[in-house]
Amino acid sequence: MSKFSLDGQQSLIHHSLDIRNSGTLAGFMAELMTVDASQQFLSTIFDFEDRHRFKETFHFDEELHWLLSKFQELAPEPAEPEPAPAIEPEEPIVSGEGLWYLAMSEAVSVRQFVAGHNETPGDCLDYLAKDSDLVVRQMVASNPNCSPELADRLTMDKHLIVRRSAAANKNTSASFLYILSGEKDPAVKIAVASNANSSAETLTVLSKDPTVEVRYHTGIHFNCPETVLTRLSLDGNSLVRQAVARNLATPSDVLRELAQDSEPSVKRIVAGRAQTPEAVLDLLSSDEDVYVRRQVAGNSATATRTFSRLLGDSDILVRFLVAINEKRPRELSFTLARDTEEIVRIALARMDNVSAEAAMALALDQSTEVRLWLARNQKILPEMLIMLAHDIEPLVRQAVADNPIMPEAAGDILIKDSGTYVRCRHGEINVVDEETLRSFAASPSSFVRGFVAACPEVPFELLKTLAVDESAEVRMRVASNPSTHPATLHFLARDRDTNVKVSLISNPHVPFAALTALARDTDRYIRTLVVRARWALRDSLELLSTDEDIFIRRMAGRRLADMADR
Repeated sequence: MSKFSLDGQQSLIHHSLDIRNSGTLAGFMAELMTVDASQQFLSTIFDFEDRHRFKETFHFDEELHWLLSKFQELAPEPAEPEPAPAIEPEEPIVSGEGLWYLAMSEAVSVRQFVAGHNETPGDCLDYLAKDSDLVVRQMVASNPNCSPELADRLTMDKHLIVRRSAAANKNTSASFLYILSGEKDPAVKIAVASNANSSAETLTVLSKDPTVEVRYHTGIHFNCPETVLTRLSLDGNSLVRQAVARNLATPSDVLRELAQDSEPSVKRIVAGRAQTPEAVLDLLSSDEDVYVRRQVAGNSATATRTFSRLLGDSDILVRFLVAINEKRPRELSFTLARDTEEIVRIALARMDNVSAEAAMALALDQSTEVRLWLARNQKILPEMLIMLAHDIEPLVRQAVADNPIMPEAAGDILIKDSGTYVRCRHGEINVVDEETLRSFAASPSSFVRGFVAACPEVPFELLKTLAVDESAEVRMRVASNPSTHPATLHFLARDRDTNVKVSLISNPHVPFAALTALARDTDRYIRTLVVRARWALRDSLELLSTDEDIFIRRMAGRRLADMADR
């Protein structure tokens, strides 16, 4: 719409009549018109005012018509309307009779399209299976709507490319797959070995094939007989032995033999399997290959005696994996709490299965980072949080204050804390009138401004101003204030201070978009809090379920599983 369109003329005129200051009106008009047109229009407006003021008989409708006509004379020529953007037509949905019609087309490409279409009915595919074109028949053989009878018939096609597709079709019956296992073409036999319908008899035949890929797919097939798996576990190619090691049907005695394989890659697979017997894992925990020992350390089937051996492993990551293993017995945590590596002790401090003795050792740890993560642990004993409320580091005491399971005794300690944020967070705020709040918000004292930022009666615009305060403690209170406007909360999600974002996540009114942004934060503690937030949406949890931090992935996975169960 033009700046001088008739829709806005009358409201503009009424607005201009209320303006008596030519400077104000000139500024108003300058935003709407060029300089020349503005001056002409101002003359017109003032002429109208003079006519209104000095004319003895003033007819408003007539004079308004005069003014509008003058206004239209000044209006620029309307611009040519821009052509509407071209809308690409949607691809038509073809099904049923439409596909049948296309199936009888003389164009080969059209028949190929129908043969590969996922909506093509079975009787239409049966018709196309007799097509003279090789590609049409091959696409029919690949179509999941192909009936078992038709798929079986296509296994007898004279062209190899059609038989390959039929061999891979999930509807091809076991008896015809057995026939295809006698083919000379390796691709056909690989497709047969990968087909879920292949019988034990067919797999027995394929297990003797000279092609490694055929034997690999045979060894990993869930229908593979134990006798065949035993034989393939002695195969000269390590890829085939890896397939046997991965097969859930592989018996324990075969796994025991594979645990002594000369190829480390085979032993690594055995060490990582939850079905591997405890005795085999115990054997592998002493393997010279560090990756084998790491797999054992992370295995949920590992026994207590094996974990105990791994606690003395020279590899840091082995001990780290023992620390984060949810099946690790609680009584072993004290040894981990005294580990020489900080990363191991931090991992233990984040775990749920920490003994009281180990927690005490961690609470006295020389590393601030270890004590900080222990204070953030929501499964820790209340006595540990009371102890950490006296910590020399403000960050640790603040983490205790932020912990939702903080006992009342710890809160009593923190109310008297020298850290103003800790004290204000658990102190009571009396109601103050708005005028006083505005006066306090301009105070040079960050403590006074922080008091204002924490009051729930503070107006939106005042909290918006305090959201850019130089003091992080003031911004923290704005972030946790339930009265803060959603737009201001979203702005604070980009704050440079970690504690501001911690306060923001604790606010039940935090916008979902802000939580999604915080789910990508570089600080793993921020991402941990997003996972824990009851108001986190599935999108944020799905993003965090692939996080680089194993603790975050675990928590996100549990939250998503809980959502699926509801």
